[in-house]
Amino acid sequence: MSMNPEFRRNLWLEVTKPRLVGMPAVLGAVLFLAYLMPGARPLDTMVGASLALFGVIVMLWGTRLASESVVSEVRDRTWDSQRMSSIGPWAMTWGKLFGSTAYTWYGGILCLAAYLVLAIGDAKDRPLITMALFASAGLYGQATAILVSMQAIRKERRYDRSMASAFFVVGIAVSWIVISLSVSASYPVTWFGMDFSNKDFVLLTVLAFLGWTVWGIYRLMRAELQMHNGPFVWLAFTCFIAFYFSGFVSDPEPAIRINTGFAVAFIVTLFLTYAMALSERKDPVAYRRLIILYERRDWARLAHGLPCWTVTLLPVFAAAFGMFLTALPNTPLTWTATGYRFFIVASFLFLLRDLGLLLYLNFTKSPKRADMFFVLALAMLYGVIPGIMKGLDLDLLAALFWPMWDQYSSTALPAAAVEALLVMTLLVKRWKGLYADA
Repeated sequence: MSMNPEFRRNLWLEVTKPRLVGMPAVLGAVLFLAYLMPGARPLDTMVGASLALFGVIVMLWGTRLASESVVSEVRDRTWDSQRMSSIGPWAMTWGKLFGSTAYTWYGGILCLAAYLVLAIGDAKDRPLITMALFASAGLYGQATAILVSMQAIRKERRYDRSMASAFFVVGIAVSWIVISLSVSASYPVTWFGMDFSNKDFVLLTVLAFLGWTVWGIYRLMRAELQMHNGPFVWLAFTCFIAFYFSGFVSDPEPAIRINTGFAVAFIVTLFLTYAMALSERKDPVAYRRLIILYERRDWARLAHGLPCWTVTLLPVFAAAFGMFLTALPNTPLTWTATGYRFFIVASFLFLLRDLGLLLYLNFTKSPKRADMFFVLALAMLYGVIPGIMKGLDLDLLAALFWPMWDQYSSTALPAAAVEALLVMTLLVKRWKGLYADA
């Protein structure tokens, strides 16, 4: 069976005989230096040095290479030729993921092998689990860097090295979170009433998220190769995220636990909605195509063309409905059950207002920096203006800008309805203006 051509191309570029010889020589010299370091047990110093070297080689260097694997192709104008080749989306996915970082993984595997040999007798440290954690964290960071870079490319083709640096930082951040969570806490983790050791739970979590991340890269590769992606995988991922974070809710009272679980799912899906709405293109032509498909009742093609943020609205509504049904009086989350329900409906209406505002800013003939203006508008609507009102003890006026579940919830609900209706009216008017001559 022939080798993946994308993976083989990267091997030719990254792995040469001098580099194959140089990597173990440098690693051996650094470990020997750690052995000679005074003031500590040589074995412990070498164990720490091997993991530190893995972090530098795989998590820093490897993530940097991964973040540039696609962006550099776009910048050098070679990405279109790759898209027109016969390489399929899955071959392109793992060819980019493992090929661009092949040399760093060569060094990383040597570091992990040295760590395993040096720490194999330490049953308390569980070296096999630690080795799996570091390897999965490194791969997760690299995959995340590729994912966010490809998502950005789907939105805008013009990127330079500074943007690749931003993708690199995101990949480093997720790797650092995984490692810090696994080494900074020794207490067990309770998830849906089940107890896990900290390292086991972090490892299972990062493997699950790694699987979703690789699948996300594959879907973006399909989109780059002009293949259709249905909405169901993204819907399943959104439900998984909501379910995962809801599992950390713990309360001896089942009713409170259920209601709080729905609240956590609501917050998580809200965050995903805003994140995807900002990261995806808001092309009026694409939205007009969706309207035409709807008018033709072409449901299959309509489903394939839906933006991810519109699909996320379904779990948002489901979580909000669950909160509405399980609202309890006189709990830490509620002032009254009625006020809490007002808060839920107002939150959903404010979401619709914000999404309408985002589309309104983008549906122009020159939508440059529209997303940046939207973020600034959110900061004003949810931060600066309500903060000023509360600072002046005008809580009633603050309720006009954000949802509240206390005695001012009856003000927030009609305010949210009016603002959502106003923004949607302006959006429809701008939409009609775009195609007035069509």
